Amino acid sequence: MKKPHTAHPPVTIPTLVLDVHADGTLTATLDGTVVPPPTGTPEWRRESFGQIVDSLTNDRAEPIRIEVQETDGSVFTDILTPTRAALRDREDAQPHSPRRARRSVTAEGFAPGETVAVAPVLRTAHADANGIVEVRLTPAQRSSTLGEVVLIGHISGTTHIRRLP
Repeated sequence: MKKPHTAHPPVTIPTLVLDVHADGTLTATLDGTVVPPPTGTPEWRRESFGQIVDSLTNDRAEPIRIEVQETDGSVFTDILTPTRAALRDREDAQPHSPRRARRSVTAEGFAPGETVAVAPVLRTAHADANGIVEVRLTPAQRSSTLGEVVLIGHISGTTHIRRLP
């Protein structure tokens, strides 16, 4: 016996239309509403494409349909989907995200306002008898971590190694 078909609402994603003009400027509209260029910028230009898309998709964390209408009448359409990094960054930015709570680390001893480098630990190695270490990373090691980060203060030189909870 067949299940009755239930109606689902249509899936919609924002549509960005970029209308290119002969002088290289363009008009951007999102779902029919004009998207003005940033304050201090007189107009969008063809080279603004990435900036427009990033600003409308939370740095590509949300899908968007793009239609480019060229001056010769040709039209190009594509759908940009979120990158994994953008999705991960968006989730990490949520204040009550389980991912954020699981991956937060704290360290002290840095100068007020100091820039602190955060480096994931890919692997560990032992120095030889002369205090020299040579590390070769496999492709898998380049894309994973051991669950530790190193925090290094650019001004104070303060260094901490922290295990991710």
